[in-house]
Amino acid sequence: MMLRINLFIISCFLFFSVFCQDTLNINSKEYEDSFQDSILRINQANIKLQDAQKFYNEGVGFFNIKDYENAINSFDMSIKNDSSFFDAYFFRYKSYYFLAEYMAGINDLTRMLDFGTKKDTLYYEFAKSFIMLNNLEFAKKNLEKSIKHNENFYLSYYQLGVIFFLEKNYKKSIKKFNKCIELNKNYVYAYNDLGSSYKELGDYEKALKYYKIAIEKDSSLYFTYSNLASVYRITEDYENALINYEKSIQENPSYYIALNNIASLHFIMGDLEKSLLYCDKTISLKNDYDLAYLNKGACLYSLTKYKEAIKSFDQAIKYNPNNAQAYMNRGAAKEMVRDVDGACSDWNKALSLGVSDAKKYILYDCKY
Repeated sequence: MMLRINLFIISCFLFFSVFCQDTLNINSKEYEDSFQDSILRINQANIKLQDAQKFYNEGVGFFNIKDYENAINSFDMSIKNDSSFFDAYFFRYKSYYFLAEYMAGINDLTRMLDFGTKKDTLYYEFAKSFIMLNNLEFAKKNLEKSIKHNENFYLSYYQLGVIFFLEKNYKKSIKKFNKCIELNKNYVYAYNDLGSSYKELGDYEKALKYYKIAIEKDSSLYFTYSNLASVYRITEDYENALINYEKSIQENPSYYIALNNIASLHFIMGDLEKSLLYCDKTISLKNDYDLAYLNKGACLYSLTKYKEAIKSFDQAIKYNPNNAQAYMNRGAAKEMVRDVDGACSDWNKALSLGVSDAKKYILYDCKY
């Protein structure tokens, strides 16, 4: 009896051993080759991932110093080594955006949608690109998709407010900016743009209120000081207007728009010499700024320096051929130097660009 049990145990052991050996095939050359091939593939994949990360880091370095063309080249290599590297696609998109190559950026955003993540952010970025392409309807649709994926994504409400502002639908823009603030009380740009919306509606009290809140939250907002000053100028509080324009320049000495606004303010106040001084300061910072030449021409005209005024208006038109007011003013200056034909030509151009007042000058001074 004991012998039969031992034989049974031995036979079971032998069967199990054979079974295991056949299943694992540990000692076969085929298995070793397969194992080595697997290791090689893993190593190659790891190398590609390491290269993808290396090129990505290099691209971020270029991106941070605003060398967007080299950044794109690096992100290209990163994606070549890892086609699923979401962040490499995203930074390549941002590089295209800052180079104003919006359609190339949109292609990257479309690819990123396939990853199935951060859709609220991606649709928001789509909208920003479409705004730059002046396709406001597509931008709105993408912002609505962004909010559908994340109803608390305050930036999408803010961007909707911007679109409605661009469309001059200020009541709707106010609603969106308020929703943005409801979700993020520290988003200062929404306060600034609320102020601008109320300014466009002629509610200067609320405009001042929201500009001041924006500045209280971030005193470095140089453009908000300028916006605040513009309301004071409209309400003829020139002292506070000048104070805030100067604060704008203190925060950003290169902010040529504020310098030009100071030139305009001095012109309104009757100080033509100071106005000319600030026109020249503006031009020294941005020598292709048509509005600075327009203001300078107006000062020179008021000083009866008509030929010099014409030259200044020439520059305004050179840098912006659609500057209707420059044609209108140049026409007036040409009339003063007895160039009636030139004056009529400029007034007709101003009329074609939408200056209805040009019609009366044409009617009384021009021959048909």
